[in-house]
Amino acid sequence: MNPLIALFNTARRRPLRVFYDEAYRLPISGAEVGAHALETRRADDAVHYLLQARALSTADVINPVAANYADLALVHTPEYLDSLQTDPSVLARVFAVDPSDVYIDEVLRTLRLGVGGTIDAARFALKQKQVAINTFGGFHHAAPSRGAGFCALNDVAVAIAVLRSEGFEGKVAVLDFDFHPPDGTAECLGTDPTVWLGSVSGADWGPLKGVDEQELPQGANDAQYLEAVEKLLSRMPRVELAFVLAGADVLTGDRLGQFNLSLPGTRQRELLVARRLGSLPQVWLPAGGYSAHAWKVLAGVGLALAFDTEEAIPTDYYPHVARLTAI
Repeated sequence: MNPLIALFNTARRRPLRVFYDEAYRLPISGAEVGAHALETRRADDAVHYLLQARALSTADVINPVAANYADLALVHTPEYLDSLQTDPSVLARVFAVDPSDVYIDEVLRTLRLGVGGTIDAARFALKQKQVAINTFGGFHHAAPSRGAGFCALNDVAVAIAVLRSEGFEGKVAVLDFDFHPPDGTAECLGTDPTVWLGSVSGADWGPLKGVDEQELPQGANDAQYLEAVEKLLSRMPRVELAFVLAGADVLTGDRLGQFNLSLPGTRQRELLVARRLGSLPQVWLPAGGYSAHAWKVLAGVGLALAFDTEEAIPTDYYPHVARLTAI
């Protein structure tokens, strides 16, 4: 019997849909090395754990449909989209790798799947009035005519634009809890009166148009951070759909974040937000995360949403070992 099952009361599990594809592993050879290394198996590890913990059934895990270029063009300029398809140096700059590491077709397929996952999750959340997670998304540094900071396409902005094109007119909230400010999302959506952008971050990049910003000093701990989250949530207006960027780069020791949060602190964040949003249609996204524990934050999102639990992921659980043992 799976020992993880005993940790949770599966009879009281909240319905949850997760969008995931094996192609979410970013196919860039240089992305897993160096000071800016990405955790390319974060989605794999989180989904595997959630399945073993019975937070999900296999029927709850859905493969996304890749966003098409008409979808992307609702937000991004034709010139920028053309450069992504023809010039490997553009994607190389976004992901801080050498152009020789970039195979354009494969990378763009993964990115389009990620954007498509956010679109599909938003459609599902609205139609079913439920909660969804896209395990690869939250690309908040991508603007209409540029990419930056490992974000080539702004999946949240594209998803909102697609929903609008399909007739959805409701107010939307984007709650951004990545360590870094949502500069690209502000460029995409900051002048849209139907979208409220809220952010708790640890870097001062100047005022961002249309963003309700809560900035904290580097080294902020759990208590400081959670107080800021509560204040931001108190200012959120009434909305009909919410996107939540549950960044893992707030953890102590993250390569690119400078907060001092613990894993229990990030779980408290997810619980605060989930309880505030209640039954509202909502889409959760992983955003940034550059440490070996980033997958635990994403898995913790699933546990918070499915079970409303503070129960920690066992310290002796290793995703690769668990998968090999299962085989």
